[in-house]
Amino acid sequence: MMDRPVVELDRRESAGEIRACRQLQRLAQCRVLITAAHWADQYQPDGLPLQGSLPVALVGERAMQLGGAGTPPVAEFAAAELALEIADTVGAARTLIADALDLRHRFPRIWQLVLDGQVNEWPVRTIARRTRELSAEQVGRIDEILAAGLPGTKLHTMETRLQAAIMRVDPDGVKERLEQALRSRGVHLSQATEDAIKTVYARMDAADAIWLDAMVDRIARIIRATPTPIRGVNPRGATTLEEWRAVALGVLANPVLAVRVLVAGAQPELFDLLTAEIDNTLPTESAPEDEPESSEDDTDRASDERQGSDDSFDEQPASSSAERLGDGSVDQADDRTRGPADRLSTQSDDAMDGSERQFLGASTGGSDSIDSHEPTRSTAPHHPEPGAFEPAEIARPSQPVNHDHDHRPAPSADPGLFGRSPRESETAAVRLLIKHLDPGRLLPSITLHVQCTAGDIATLLSHDAHHPDSPATLGPSGDTDAAVARIEEIGPVLLAQLTDWFGERTMINLQPVLVPDRIPAVDAYEAPPRMRDALYFRHPRSVFPFSNRVGRDGDIDHTIPYRIGVPGQTGLHNLGPLSRPEHRYKTHGGVSVRQPEPGILVWRTRFGRVIITDHTGDHDLGIGTFPQQVWQAALDQDQYQPG
Repeated sequence: MMDRPVVELDRRESAGEIRACRQLQRLAQCRVLITAAHWADQYQPDGLPLQGSLPVALVGERAMQLGGAGTPPVAEFAAAELALEIADTVGAARTLIADALDLRHRFPRIWQLVLDGQVNEWPVRTIARRTRELSAEQVGRIDEILAAGLPGTKLHTMETRLQAAIMRVDPDGVKERLEQALRSRGVHLSQATEDAIKTVYARMDAADAIWLDAMVDRIARIIRATPTPIRGVNPRGATTLEEWRAVALGVLANPVLAVRVLVAGAQPELFDLLTAEIDNTLPTESAPEDEPESSEDDTDRASDERQGSDDSFDEQPASSSAERLGDGSVDQADDRTRGPADRLSTQSDDAMDGSERQFLGASTGGSDSIDSHEPTRSTAPHHPEPGAFEPAEIARPSQPVNHDHDHRPAPSADPGLFGRSPRESETAAVRLLIKHLDPGRLLPSITLHVQCTAGDIATLLSHDAHHPDSPATLGPSGDTDAAVARIEEIGPVLLAQLTDWFGERTMINLQPVLVPDRIPAVDAYEAPPRMRDALYFRHPRSVFPFSNRVGRDGDIDHTIPYRIGVPGQTGLHNLGPLSRPEHRYKTHGGVSVRQPEPGILVWRTRFGRVIITDHTGDHDLGIGTFPQQVWQAALDQDQYQPG
């Protein structure tokens, strides 16, 4: 076909031309590897000393083992001579020879696929490079694991499978590499500042990164949903969720502010609890018999000091409490419409001194703070004692602090909360907050989807999981494979790693075992949560032919389009995950699909090509009589079979 000008080809012929070129390209890549191994055979190191075998440096050519254990040595200059002829670097030529020798001598099953021209170059060369330091026995096991599903596998999918296979056969090496990776952790700021913006780079544990991402997202959604500004949070015109996430990361730089935002979003009733606690603890005043009776004026003044005056609250801006606490409440005259934060600021002002109110989320000062609207106990301005808790100081770490100075509080004439000094009032407020605060409710909720086989669990339970440095034990099939799990959000990990990541700081909520055959179909358009989970467990990636889209951020498609009034359409027998572009083409384009059995999808293109996708991969049946018979058989199943 390549003898015709491209401009003369129609759609079908153009697709066939590209497909033929791809096949020739794959065959050529395989032939390059075969020829590179043959090139090495012509450079036998007869009589040359092996590199590193002599105690002194040798001037002249040496024999070198370019590949891994089990590959033959090659004369040193073989790579340089090849590089000159193929217009490449010496290093690239040396790597090519090493990869070819590794595949031929260490991966017999994969090498046969190379001889047959069934695989692309870079996936198999990646396997050779990443396993070069492993023993011949270990790579033999990897060859057995990967070879069967390698043809047609995308590079990303192959890398994930390869990583899992390496973990199975070399758990000790994986642990050593994990320890080395820990040394590369760090957080850095970009040197350049563009338009008052800097970039933050962080390299950290996968588990910590997931926690941080979830916390940033939680705070971002809280402050974005608050109708009034939160004191201390400067959004600078943020509109999109990503912009709010950047603001939230800045909020985390101030722990006190972050706790205030999280409490307002996760435990708003905390302020009701504190208010009730303070009201119940407030002592009832009575005049002792041996003291003179208070005058009527004195009684009025005492009442004003305890209860405040209506005028003082009328002067307070309606949004001040929401600004301070971020709960989104609006100050109303009717207490029933107030948020918990507003009730705290009004009902218990008589029971809190300045430092305590500031700890519980009040203003750090200024004309619109609670202090400026509270009935004053003294005509003198409020001056906190030296060393007293002041959130304003925490929010301004640049202020100099003399740690050598004695910050013990001086005697104060202001009685504070319940007759205590301001420092005692601060301590009382902290104790109340700690008493009622539920830290677990401040943490973000994270869902990780972990998949492993029953054999992997049995392997893990067969030895002490509390000693991660222990060697791998016998696997379910009698080999030395370690237990490996696949986390959708992370990738393959050693099953024992999960105890290090989530063992002590996580409350694990186990879900019932999913048995797909027992999940009934429903009449609604949307798939229930358990049905979605079962679907993604069955199809971790899109069911569109040759797709590399992995994850749960796509669409769930009805294989046979949903029709109103037809019962049992939404079930595992009629669903499959697709990315949005794939979904649009499937719905409005020129491809047809049927699902004759749950999890097995048969596709037919506009030009008659038939492709089957299932949990094992993609199977291109081509164009011809047999593929059309397969398609017709799938059409015969064009009816709903609710499970």
